[in-house]
Formats: sequence, structure tokens, C-alpha cells
Amino acid sequence: MEDQDPALRVYVYPFVDEQRANATVYTGPPYNRLLEDLQDEFGSMRYYVMFRRSRTMELAGLIGVGVPLDWKPKPGARNLQEILAGKDSQT
Repeated sequence: MEDQDPALRVYVYPFVDEQRANATVYTGPPYNRLLEDLQDEFGSMRYYVMFRRSRTMELAGLIGVGVPLDWKPKPGARNLQEILAGKDSQT
């Protein structure tokens, strides 16, 4: 993730119940610790990740963060369901 182009953006969506969620959990420039930060904040799960450069989609697909993929929130982790429902106070 060495690309410094300000037009390059990453959109990260939770992948829940075999579907991409409508709400992103991260939208912004890519950075080296993105996957670690997702795992720290939400635990092990799958995400649909899309890289766009302006209007051009560069790369999109599913990634699994953490092993195993049996998702269990870490103590003190933000509640993903509340974030998706717009009830999270930190978003």
C-alpha cells in the first residue's frame, strides 16, 4: 500500500450472512495497518473490500481477517450490529 495518490480510496463493508452490508466500517485512504485495525476493532470476520481510484474500480473482493472465522467480539469491542443500525456513538 505504497500508493500516495489522493484519489485512491478503500471502502470496507462487513460481509454478514453471506451478504455485503450497506454501511461501510471504513472509507478512506489505504494504509499498512488497516487489516490489523479492523481485527482490533471488530474481531475476526469477513469483509468486502473495494479499492477505487476516482471513478475507476481497481480491485474488489472478499477478505477474511483473523483465524478462525468464528466471529466472537473481543471484550470491549464495538458492537457491529449497532454500528450497522446507526446506533454506535463512535461513528
